[in-house]
Amino acid sequence: MMVSCFMKKTGIILVFVFIAYTVSFASDECIKALVNNVDDSYSNLSDECIMKLKELIVKGKDNDQKIQALQILKKSKVRTNIEFFKDILYSVHSITVQQMVIEILAEMHDKKVLPVIIEFLQSPFFAVRESVILALKKNGDDRMYPYIIRLARSDEVIQRIYALEALYHLYDNRFYEIIVRLLQDTNKSVRYFALDCVVHNEISAALPYVRSIASGDENEEVRVKAINVLSALHDRAAYYIFVRALSDYSDLVRDAAVDALSTLLSKESTIYLSRQLLTEREVYIKRKIIKALITAKNAGDIRGLQHILHNEENRSLRMYAVYALGVIRDERTVSLIIESLNDEDFRIRAEAAAALSQFKGKNVVIPLLESYSKENEVYVKTAIVFSLKKICDMGSLQKLFIIYTKEEDIVLKMILSSAIQHIITRNTRQY
Repeated sequence: MMVSCFMKKTGIILVFVFIAYTVSFASDECIKALVNNVDDSYSNLSDECIMKLKELIVKGKDNDQKIQALQILKKSKVRTNIEFFKDILYSVHSITVQQMVIEILAEMHDKKVLPVIIEFLQSPFFAVRESVILALKKNGDDRMYPYIIRLARSDEVIQRIYALEALYHLYDNRFYEIIVRLLQDTNKSVRYFALDCVVHNEISAALPYVRSIASGDENEEVRVKAINVLSALHDRAAYYIFVRALSDYSDLVRDAAVDALSTLLSKESTIYLSRQLLTEREVYIKRKIIKALITAKNAGDIRGLQHILHNEENRSLRMYAVYALGVIRDERTVSLIIESLNDEDFRIRAEAAAALSQFKGKNVVIPLLESYSKENEVYVKTAIVFSLKKICDMGSLQKLFIIYTKEEDIVLKMILSSAIQHIITRNTRQY
């Protein structure tokens, strides 16, 4: 206990020594403020202490101490002194310190602050630029707009991007023409950021220009962004742009088109999406299309899923397609599912058996019974029995009983017994 107490006292002494050295042996009140930093007013701090704290911020090495000193100063008698904090802002290179000084200046709600901070809209550090933008938004001073307009009209690409960063948060209808011009900028990054501004501010009037970008921009990333914007703003006029984009050479654009059409699901859109399965090369896009068909509960043009079942090399995708057919429950696809009962992959055969449980009648019951007799995998046989149990067709009882009497596997025998009892119970009157 005594050793612990001694170490604690030693630590406190070292902290005092370090801080005293850092602030060049400032007065006791200054050291006390730094050590304690309690949430009180520091309006009585001496000028000497204030200048020492400023020196610590400007010349010190410890970023945490700089922030601590700023927290003290913003509660001191200089808290409304714009020139004092301006001098700090223009003298330091620390991002966190610049951010905090900008916040302190913004809290003054003084129109003299704007000329001080607005130059930092061109800071190379995004965090600093963002602090300025949020400060400008907080104070709502219209004098900022001419400066932003100058940036937007600059010959420097980076300055046009800085302007768009500002307009992302500060846009109003007076800047519509600027946004339109930047949507047509020669630089792809500027166009990209302009699209971000359009979607964030829901600038519906700019949608014709966004459609033009989505249809024919030379850069695929910009086309993708434009498609995403049109989709996010629910632009139904862009429907056929999405359809045409399904055949784009870029898989990124096709992927975006699938996402967009998936938000506009209709009988027509499922036809376009399902037909894309006939030519699509990318597995992840095919998977997205199948997911959209499941959501729509519509197979669209059944040739699409048929193509996957007959020609797809990716087995998990074939299995997903069989699952989709079961969820969609389109009678036209029953024969496709039955074909999958003969797939080389036992998982696909089991999925086909499960999918058939969504249908009724002898056209599904007979193939399931026949498949059980030919099947070697217990996993698949189990799926077949559960499907027959769910279908619950009295016409399956006789063959199920024969299968039960011949089955040697104890587990399968139990499952068959349960299925037979279930079908009898559900289809006969009990006393």
